[in-house]
Amino acid sequence: MAERRQLRPTSGSRTAEAIMVPAEYRGLGRSELRLIAFSTGGVVIGNQRVTVQVYDTSGSSSSFLQAIVDYFVDCFGSFPEGCVPNFDGPPAQVFLPEAAWPQPGVAVSTDPQVSPYIWLADGIRSTIVYAFNPAAGFSEIYRFSDRFDRFSSPPVALDSLDAVVGTEHGDLKFEHSGFLVHYGSPITAAPTRMADGRLAVIGRNGQVSIVSNHAEVLWQPLNGPSIASAAASCTHLFVSSTNELVTFDVKTMTPIARVPWTDGGRNAPIIGPQGHVYAITNFGLFVFPPPQPLPIAGVAPPACSTP
Repeated sequence: MAERRQLRPTSGSRTAEAIMVPAEYRGLGRSELRLIAFSTGGVVIGNQRVTVQVYDTSGSSSSFLQAIVDYFVDCFGSFPEGCVPNFDGPPAQVFLPEAAWPQPGVAVSTDPQVSPYIWLADGIRSTIVYAFNPAAGFSEIYRFSDRFDRFSSPPVALDSLDAVVGTEHGDLKFEHSGFLVHYGSPITAAPTRMADGRLAVIGRNGQVSIVSNHAEVLWQPLNGPSIASAAASCTHLFVSSTNELVTFDVKTMTPIARVPWTDGGRNAPIIGPQGHVYAITNFGLFVFPPPQPLPIAGVAPPACSTP
């Protein structure tokens, strides 16, 4: 019997030579994740199979697919406050039940001494590292896999040739170095790198945490849950939650502006090239002007020492 398969492209990233796009092929009883490299002209120059997931639907198996089925029955059949699947036990109670988990994501880290590393989180169990050469294709460098299936955020590449992902169990995982920061709230959104190297981590239940040197150094509650990454400039951190957009001073993490709204927290704010901040809710797009120029003539605005 012919098998009907659906291609599901997800968010991509760019190296100097190519654009990297993870794509899921889903069929009855199985799914396959591939990493596809496109040239800047749109030609496929690499196609790497990453993982294959086979779903066991037998009554004797506690499979990944069965966990998903149980999740939809438990979460949407009785309409609780919200939940995400927990494959080691009953579903954990959290917010935003209608919001799905992110698709597999890719990140690229560069170091002048080595070729770029391509980090791919499959969203189920593993984070895989590849090197890429346009002539030879992909070469797998590392593969980090958990013992049990779990959802994860897209990866964020760090300067130390490490990458970090968040998981549905509230763990912030530094994959290569092996550090683990237990956060307590499911982490749906990819952590945000700040200009000074710290990470801003958004908890799905409505918290923002600042992580430095593999340790949580600050914690702030949000006015509602969120599945959206924060946006960081040199001076400010913008965070979207269901009930407001809040702006923090990055040095003190003090809230300095709050914009009340309804039904946000699902899309990350974006900082435009001229400093405008774009934020969206289910009811529309908000555009905020950049900070006013400094009143002292001839004084340039502060700039980040790193991108």
